[in-house]
Amino acid sequence: MQNELNEEKYKIYDRTFSAKFANKKGLVWGGTLFVVILIAFRIVWGGRDGEMMELLWMALTVIVFFFLHELLHALGYIVAGKVKPGDVKLGVMWKSVTPYAHCRVPIRAGAYRFAVMLPVVLGVGPLAYAFLTGSHFWMMVGTILLVGSIGDWLIIRSIEEFERDALVEDHPSEIGCRVYVKRA
Repeated sequence: MQNELNEEKYKIYDRTFSAKFANKKGLVWGGTLFVVILIAFRIVWGGRDGEMMELLWMALTVIVFFFLHELLHALGYIVAGKVKPGDVKLGVMWKSVTPYAHCRVPIRAGAYRFAVMLPVVLGVGPLAYAFLTGSHFWMMVGTILLVGSIGDWLIIRSIEEFERDALVEDHPSEIGCRVYVKRA
């Protein structure tokens, strides 16, 4: 399919952005989101002193959930994008110690959006549980996971103008993708 995606048949839109841009947006939006959730939780449940062991468990839980986050992207590519498991690469960018899931073949924009946003469940689920039960532990885990999905949200925002049938190619080394819209 890659050979068929050329400029004669498709108009190509680059929707990649730098890690610096993503980190800047992540700090602004993530910091704001963190403060809003923390204030809302404290209004509902009040505050308490954290325990060191709870912080250790929280850190371990978040690390496991970061990998689950990438597995959910992979699952989304396979299920919604209908790609073979071998077309999805899971790995870690060791320079930034960042796990990733990369779809090696273009898929429809609707499927790509689904795959990119699927891991938000990992943040919303623990947060919902926390607000129902008053668990500070799950409030912090859910908030960190939701903040960690801001890059995914940036990608979704960058392709929202395209129809669901446009083809999207996940970029192999940058944050974001290329979108192919068939020429008339």
